Formats: sequence, C-alpha cells, structure tokens
Amino acid sequence: LLFLCQWLDYFLSGIFLGFIYKKYKNIWTNISIHGTWNLIGAVMILTKIMLAK
Repeated sequence: LLFLCQWLDYFLSGIFLGFIYKKYKNIWTNISIHGTWNLIGAVMILTKIMLAK
C-alpha cells in the first residue's frame, strides 16, 4: 500500500512536470518527457518489487 502511495505521488509529480513543460507547446517534447518519466518510474517500481522478494 505504501509503495502504491509512492507511485501515485510519483505519477502526480510527473503530471506537475508535464504542466511546467507545457510552455514548450511541443507535443513530441511532452510525449518524450512523460515517456522517459514513466519508464524511470516503472524501473523503480520493478526494483522495489524485486527487492521486496
């Protein structure tokens, strides 16, 4: 449950960063930023799951 809250916090901070980057008004920039952010998040979550086992 704690790691789910951490993921939610991470996801919300990703959305917040997305709003900051809106000033670029470049859809591909936004997609690449969100894609990279989500990829890093997924790796962190998988690492936590592996370490938990």
